[in-house]
Amino acid sequence: MRKSEISLKIKKFNLKLEQIDSPKEFNNYCDDFFNYHYQELEESLTLESSDENLYLTERLREEALNTSWYDYYQIIKFTKGKRVIDIGSAYSKGTLLAQCLGEESFHSIELVEERIKWAVDTAQALGLDTTQFIIGDALDFDYQSYDYFFIYQPTGFFLSKLLNELTQYTHARIISIESHGDLITRFKYDNRLSGPQVILELDASRHDQGLYEFQILKSELRRELKLEYQLYNSTYLQVDAYNSVYSNFSYILNLKNLLIDYIEGHPSIVLNGIRINIEREFENLKVRSSLTDFEKEYIDKDHLVYEQKSQRILKVITAPEEALELSSSGRVERRSLNWPSS
Repeated sequence: MRKSEISLKIKKFNLKLEQIDSPKEFNNYCDDFFNYHYQELEESLTLESSDENLYLTERLREEALNTSWYDYYQIIKFTKGKRVIDIGSAYSKGTLLAQCLGEESFHSIELVEERIKWAVDTAQALGLDTTQFIIGDALDFDYQSYDYFFIYQPTGFFLSKLLNELTQYTHARIISIESHGDLITRFKYDNRLSGPQVILELDASRHDQGLYEFQILKSELRRELKLEYQLYNSTYLQVDAYNSVYSNFSYILNLKNLLIDYIEGHPSIVLNGIRINIEREFENLKVRSSLTDFEKEYIDKDHLVYEQKSQRILKVITAPEEALELSSSGRVERRSLNWPSS
């Protein structure tokens, strides 16, 4: 297709967008124009990475991974004239649409090359600039030149690391859409961010349709969020606890499948069926880097045959004496498990 034909095609596309009132029709029209077929694209990915933040092993509904064309259209209009970067942009729909609208300051960064390559190939076919599509690690990037950071991510280790990086840039603002239920709550809890302000009401079917804006402050990170980052970087956690049966005792958790959520408005550890309020239990949480032989033996086991039946291991108790809490037998001391006295 000649350059003049491509230019006319994009011009007609822009005129059509201005005439469409229905968000659904808008999204369908953009899908057709860009030949965007989400399910086909996801199924074509090669599953080489084990990083759960990339979702390569999950087949997610599109709204869980991507913002809609129509919502991007609203965001592009709101940020007109500002430099924006879409962090973890997947198929980089925002940058692709912005390019067609003549907005060249809306950039994307995405680690999964196959996802962003679709956008690059599509942009090239339309004669658009591809330098705004960045294949790279969002945790190793210079954000100094941007006014807005657009984030649509789940809470977790990646977000914790990303916010530690972005909050260096106090001249900028974060704009965000709720993703998995507690992203905005996570931002509200972070004392390095002020706000939020709802700047737009978007259309996609979410429980919260707001586009939120947060200002970045120069503040010392609160202790609970320091611990969150430390926990995501650690292997084991010792919890000091009390109940009427055991009195004071401590138990150990393997942090391999750690999730810290903000569903209740504060950080909570969710692990192995146990939920721990970090604010309330802060003084009772201790990161461990090594284990005793007894702890090593049971920390990764789910079940144990004891008293001639298979029982679930509920807790690996470390103090005052090493023991297990089993689903039927309750607390079982190490000597009853044929371990010598410690």
